[in-house]
Amino acid sequence: SNVMPTANPDVFSAMGMHTTDNVWQYNWNLMLDPDPLIGGSFSIRNMSSTTQTFNLAFNLPVSGEGVLSSGYKSGTIGATLTDTDGSGQAQLSNMTWDGLIDGNSEMNLLTAGTLCFGGAGCSATVFPVSDGPIFHADGVSTSIGIAMSFELTAGDTAEFTTNFEVTPVPVPAAVWLFGSGLLGLIGVAKRKKA
Repeated sequence: SNVMPTANPDVFSAMGMHTTDNVWQYNWNLMLDPDPLIGGSFSIRNMSSTTQTFNLAFNLPVSGEGVLSSGYKSGTIGATLTDTDGSGQAQLSNMTWDGLIDGNSEMNLLTAGTLCFGGAGCSATVFPVSDGPIFHADGVSTSIGIAMSFELTAGDTAEFTTNFEVTPVPVPAAVWLFGSGLLGLIGVAKRKKA
């Protein structure tokens, strides 16, 4: 895996490829931001001769600005299925997606999967499913992550684009104006005393 900074110095991109005993091949390009956001794209190719179940988890520890007392959680997942082996059909099924906060499932996005048929190299798209922003009162203490599970037919490839993010609760502008006005009055009062 290669990890490198992006144009934003707080955001990192991790990419790489892994093949296991000619059973599956995995490629990833993830974006990691400790503020916190985890997302990107990855693909799985089932190189075996049978349908396989895949369970994937991405976890990002957070610290500093990523630790939130409360925030808004948002997530999205989309996929493309391709008949890589030229059999004329491919199937992606039993797909689940969980957004994780501090190791607990805090958001669920489910799709029924998809099927393509009708010719070698066919493809089908699972249109993006999203949720949020939803208020999360418990905030983030240690980590955010994404957990996925799905079944993929033999010889075929599934590509995913996904993200999960928790953003801080914005402080209303009126609070900032009130606070700066109050500080100004305190400063005037101190000068009059002196």
